[in-house]
Amino acid sequence: KAYYTGSAIIKRQTAKIEIARKAETILRAMIHEKKKNDENIHKKSQFTEAITLKALPTIDSSRLNPETDTVKRSVKAPFPDKFITKTMDYCIIVNKAGRTMYLLNNSDEKGLWKIVEKFSILVGRNVGQKMTEGDKRTPEGTYFVIGRKETEELDAIYGPLVYMLNYPNEEDRRAGRTGQGIWIHGTREDTTREATRGCVVLNNKDIINLSGYLQLGIGTPVIIVNDSGLTEPQKLPNTAQLTALRERILSEYDSRQSEFGNIVMQWKQAWESRNIDSYSEFYDSDKFSGEGMRWGAWRDKKQRIFEAYNTISVEVDKLCVSEFSETTAVVMFVQSYNSKNLHIQKPKKLSFMRSDGRWKIFKEETFSRQELLL
Repeated sequence: KAYYTGSAIIKRQTAKIEIARKAETILRAMIHEKKKNDENIHKKSQFTEAITLKALPTIDSSRLNPETDTVKRSVKAPFPDKFITKTMDYCIIVNKAGRTMYLLNNSDEKGLWKIVEKFSILVGRNVGQKMTEGDKRTPEGTYFVIGRKETEELDAIYGPLVYMLNYPNEEDRRAGRTGQGIWIHGTREDTTREATRGCVVLNNKDIINLSGYLQLGIGTPVIIVNDSGLTEPQKLPNTAQLTALRERILSEYDSRQSEFGNIVMQWKQAWESRNIDSYSEFYDSDKFSGEGMRWGAWRDKKQRIFEAYNTISVEVDKLCVSEFSETTAVVMFVQSYNSKNLHIQKPKKLSFMRSDGRWKIFKEETFSRQELLL
């Protein structure tokens, strides 16, 4: 019992360290920007030098107030009651020609879109419409955010988080365009690169700022154009058309939520039954990893726990499919575990892979409470 309690304590301590690290990063950014303003130095960062764009206004330091800020909410938000908004509050316009991203909001009483943020970006190294995998071009068209990845899932080159787009969409497939993995993401802190392999890249401060508005972001439309004469990006969205397309995206998302909700409930029941064979059916024994263990060690550990307790109770709350493709999916939720003298609540992430027509878990991990939908 002491071993498992100790493990939980270590994880909580690790989570606190990660939270402190993120807070320190944001604080350093705030201090740096303040110093620049005080000294009236208008030097561009390495990122904006590389893309030869005029530096955009810095984030107002008031946003780093724990009680009020947009940026802060993206790092330490409480668990939201609803992950997906029914209304289409935001739209992203990416202009490849100007290497600029606009965040639009349509909260106007007349339903008109307005610009709320403007970001410098990097896009694909090669010009033109994306046609094939590996052509280092950024696609052009209307896409939607369909997933989000966090720091612990990413290589450092992607920065603190990623928003995944549904490229190729139906129009791309009809046109025979290939490729995948077109994301909006951050960057390595010391980067000086001038272009990407096709993704849309912001500096890390800006991607954190963006996440404060979008949160999970599922269903957010992203319109990518290449227009050197674009002066009024707020007039690009066709709201009626976007709403219809978005409803289809969210319908697919709801279906996935239901499907994986059922799978997780069955997994939970198998866990509570303490039947190691039933429990094992939910895992890919060849590819599984969890808490530094491969499947054999994981199964042995669970077997010992099942034998040690007469009852185990597991509750699942706030389930969310944060990533999905035809072959993989990531599900996040709050897990409450109860057995004799052991009561633990923590966020859990299950990564699934389709194997022989069934979804099976190939990775299981816990993470800090603050990282569940930043």
